[in-house]
This record gives sequence, C-alpha cells and structure tokens, in this order.
Amino acid sequence: MSLTQQQIDENIRKMKAETSKKKEILQSKGAQSDDLDDNAVAARKIKYLEDQLASAKKEIDNANNERDRVSEQLDNIKDEKTMQRDSAAMDEIISGSSVKKFEKDYTFKAKDQDIKFHVTMHGPNISELAKINAMALDLNDYSDYSEEMDNGLKNVFRAIASFIVLGDNVPDWFKSTDSYRLDILMYVYEDFSNWYDTFLTTQLQ
Repeated sequence: MSLTQQQIDENIRKMKAETSKKKEILQSKGAQSDDLDDNAVAARKIKYLEDQLASAKKEIDNANNERDRVSEQLDNIKDEKTMQRDSAAMDEIISGSSVKKFEKDYTFKAKDQDIKFHVTMHGPNISELAKINAMALDLNDYSDYSEEMDNGLKNVFRAIASFIVLGDNVPDWFKSTDSYRLDILMYVYEDFSNWYDTFLTTQLQ
C-alpha cells in the first residue's frame, strides 16, 4: 500500500535532517569508509522516498482528474434530464395532451334561487387557439373587430369562443351570444384563464 503524501513528506524531512547532521559530523572529523557507506544508504533512502512522493502525487492527480470527469458526466446527465423534462412538458402544452384539466363547481344567486353548475375545460393546443381566434371574429360577424373595439366586448367574444372549443362540460348558454348573465360567464372565464396561466408556469418548473 502506498504511503500518504504527508507520511512521505515527513520521512523525507527526517532523512534529510539526519543526512545533513551526518555530513556536518563527517566534515568535522574527516570522512571514513563506514560513514561514507551510511551516507550513501541515507541518500538512496531519500531518493526512494522522493520517488514515492512523485508516485503519490501522480496518483492524486489521476484521482482528481477522474473525479472531475465523473462530476462533469453527472452534470451532463442532470442537464439532459432537465432538458427532456422541459421538452416533454412543452410537447404536452403544444399538443394539448396533458391529462390535467380545469374543473370547478359554481353556485350563483339569482333572486330566490341558486344557479349551480359544474365546469370542465382543457388547455388549448395550437390548432384550438387558432379556432378560438377565428370563432371570436365569426361571433361578431367579422365587423368592427379592430383595435378601436372595446376590450371588454373583445373578451366576451373570446370567452364564448373558448367555452365552445375548450369546454368539455359547460352550461349551454356559455356557448351563446344570447346570454344575459355576462357577469357569470366572464367570472368563470377569468377563473379558467388564471388556472391556465398557472398550469403553463408549473409545467416548465
């Protein structure tokens, strides 16, 4: 098993200190053959430890490079999964294939009785958005549907068109321009619009 870098550094420090001390003694007394042999052995030990240090550093560098490579791969996988999730969510929104729908029960007062009904609607796909725009124009006989037209009236026609195209379960009078309870119609349409805006946002999170 390889020594740790800290252990190798400490051993080299000790060996160098011992060798330096021996050299000082040899210089003061004059070198003899046994002393020279000991010094050569110490030098070889230092060389061995230095080689071990170089090997340990190389192993550490290789380990760091491998860690960085694996970390990069994990980041790429996470990014790919995020892109796939966002792409799938967008496909659902564009195609209108999402199973989530707007559903709500309503109760409104009308003199001495209650108006109760259940509404179920789905979010529009591109084709349905085009139908809603065209139908809003058609409901107004294509007349005066311009920038100068009252925005409130534009929203009424768009609401009716939306109930016709997207309403899976809505009152029949929501789909007619003969309705006199525009307050109820627009109240429900605003609920649906708020739900759809929230739905688009959560699908991309």
